[in-house]
Amino acid sequence: METFTVKQIPRSANRKADALSKLAPAAFDHLSKEVLVEVVKERSIDGQKIAPISTTTTTWMTPLIDYLTQGLLPSDNAEARKVKVRSPQYAMRNDTLYRRGHLEPWLKCITPEEGKTVLEEIHAGEAGAHEGARTLTGKTLRVGVYWPGVHTDATEVTKKCAAC
Repeated sequence: METFTVKQIPRSANRKADALSKLAPAAFDHLSKEVLVEVVKERSIDGQKIAPISTTTTTWMTPLIDYLTQGLLPSDNAEARKVKVRSPQYAMRNDTLYRRGHLEPWLKCITPEEGKTVLEEIHAGEAGAHEGARTLTGKTLRVGVYWPGVHTDATEVTKKCAAC
């Protein structure tokens, strides 16, 4: 095991550091204190080139997105009714589905697979506290994400955690 000690050296015993500390404030007096601002009127690079990713898989969000963007309802009457009843709780913004709340901020809707990754990171990540399912659910919602079954998935994550 290595040890070390810290000693404070008085300035009288360290003349080089003393001289340097007195030199620093005087060394930059010759520089002007103006801030130059350059306004760039056109971009130096063109927009980002992104390859579109097409996903053909349907998630829990697909019927809501279809209804909110195009007015399309599922062919099954029971499912169509569920979508109509649930749709006022959701909104589309910049091609992303959000769950609206009256007193809380909007929550970004994600897939359950993405949600389990978020849960595991919150539960056992670098700042993870290995808390219970109810606390984990609250923290996840405060992060700003939502999917149906967040509490059920939080319960699964806490049950599978070996450290807990």
